[in-house]
Amino acid sequence: MKLPLSESERSYLRKKRVRISQILTKSTEELKIILNCTTERANELKGLLDFQQIPSIGLGASKMMVQVLGFYSVNDVRHENPAELFDRYEELVGCRVDPCVEDQLRCIVFHANELNSVLVWSDFTDERKAYRNTQGY
Repeated sequence: MKLPLSESERSYLRKKRVRISQILTKSTEELKIILNCTTERANELKGLLDFQQIPSIGLGASKMMVQVLGFYSVNDVRHENPAELFDRYEELVGCRVDPCVEDQLRCIVFHANELNSVLVWSDFTDERKAYRNTQGY
């Protein structure tokens, strides 16, 4: 798991002997104190880690979910439509995006509903292609 931490944030974690993998076990208030940061920043970091708990979802897709689409938890996307999320993402970034990003979104929404799944984003390519063949982009 990766996080875009500043040097001071890394230093605070070291001083408090907190590993990145332990951040999800901390409350937002605890994390604010540990990192000497805002509530927004603590929620952002927790969200980035939460999405990375999903197999095959890395920092890039986590940033898309948190920093662009505004979700801070996998639970937050449980009832979302992956195709609509993809369309919204393209609109927000202002350009066409590689279709495999929609596969990642499908994977994220699936995992929000099937917590113990081991499927990875590439397992959703055929589903996306079938959907887009009938619904278009």
